Amino acid sequence: MTIRKASAKLLSATLVLAAAIVTLMAGLTRLVASLAVWLAVGVEAHVAKARAATPRTEPAAAPRQPLTLVSPPRTSGAPTQAQRLTTSLVGLGFPAPDVRRFVTGLGTRVDHEGLEQLIRDGLRALSLAAAM
Repeated sequence: MTIRKASAKLLSATLVLAAAIVTLMAGLTRLVASLAVWLAVGVEAHVAKARAATPRTEPAAAPRQPLTLVSPPRTSGAPTQAQRLTTSLVGLGFPAPDVRRFVTGLGTRVDHEGLEQLIRDGLRALSLAAAM
């Protein structure tokens, strides 16, 4: 046997072996796929049996509670003088609780004095309160 014939037979045997390996891998892939399908069908049947065996109960309806408003309802028309003063002072950077306390403390002055004067008084009072 010459080297040429030996190398040709070796190449032929290698190709046959590679083809056999590819065929084996294809068969193994089909086997794994059919096993996965068999398991999925079995699990699905098991889950269906378990669902049929357990009685279904409807959850109890939650009692309806009346809605409560978090903020007071908006009044129709323009905002009041107190609302405008509060918005102005909060917009200038003062804390809302301090501003509300100041506006409440003004009493009837809110409705009888001009907004400019009230803002000046608020700036003075809130600045002094913030400095302390």
